[in-house]
Amino acid sequence: MLGDLIYEANGKVAGYRVLNAEGPKIEVTITEKGNLKGGIDTTDTVTYWSISRLGGAYYAEGKGVLMIKEDTKIVSHRYLFTFTNFS
Repeated sequence: MLGDLIYEANGKVAGYRVLNAEGPKIEVTITEKGNLKGGIDTTDTVTYWSISRLGGAYYAEGKGVLMIKEDTKIVSHRYLFTFTNFS
């Protein structure tokens, strides 16, 4: 159903580096353990880069690998997103 939670995870930054100091363009790798709807345990590793935009917004692109703990299935995924820092 639209709006239902299908995935929840907690993780940490595994590393990050500056790709271009002018801009700046930063690459981040995160790893997380999560749970898909139905009680399926997962491990996810994602690397993305982001750049800041005017008004405190960011644009980011990345790729990741989601592994299902109880199975040998591996799913690759791609991220494209824009977000605003709400701090």
